Amino acid sequence: ARTRARGSPRAAAACRARSRSPSLVGAERLVQLQLVLGPVVERVVDEAAVHLDRRDAARDRVVEGLDDAARALGRPERELIHAMLRDPATRPRIGELVPDRTLLTEGPGATLFEALLQLPAAEPPASLLETLAPEPRMLLAALLDEDWGPPDVGAVVAGAVDRLESRLLERRMHELDRRLPFATAEEQMALAREKDTLSRQMAQLNPARWKALRKGRSSAG
Repeated sequence: ARTRARGSPRAAAACRARSRSPSLVGAERLVQLQLVLGPVVERVVDEAAVHLDRRDAARDRVVEGLDDAARALGRPERELIHAMLRDPATRPRIGELVPDRTLLTEGPGATLFEALLQLPAAEPPASLLETLAPEPRMLLAALLDEDWGPPDVGAVVAGAVDRLESRLLERRMHELDRRLPFATAEEQMALAREKDTLSRQMAQLNPARWKALRKGRSSAG
């Protein structure tokens, strides 16, 4: 007897999506983006098409760039930027909560972070698409396209700030590790005590990252 293949509608849809050509998927994604960003997306495609022979290849390149830009963004930066995009009233407060901008990962995310802090509350975030450099502009387009709406924005912002502050503690812990082999026995005891204090603080601010460090991993937190 023949057995009938089983699978959820979501799985079937995923299979159909994988079977479509990259150009078709890119075109569909750009249609969705245009609903949010309007003519800016088409201008980005026009700019990409200058260096490519076919317009469908340009679409694919733009969609890949959007996805790459979003994936490269650290979690704290992503959440703080999303909060500033969705709720302009949070921008001054976030600026106060993150006085040390060196805690942000360098790159388009830090650039977009600063641009949003300077953006007047009455100005729509999409207006920055006209003035940003290509990489932060692609990142902004990708984030505007994402569905983001946590029930408690304040809690998300507080958690993101804690994770940023944990980066400062991690830097100090790495510095202590570098000093330990060259310290005297007395100095080593003092450094070890400081590292233990920092470790407890980090466990409170960023438990996931603290656990990763204890296991010897070094992925960005």
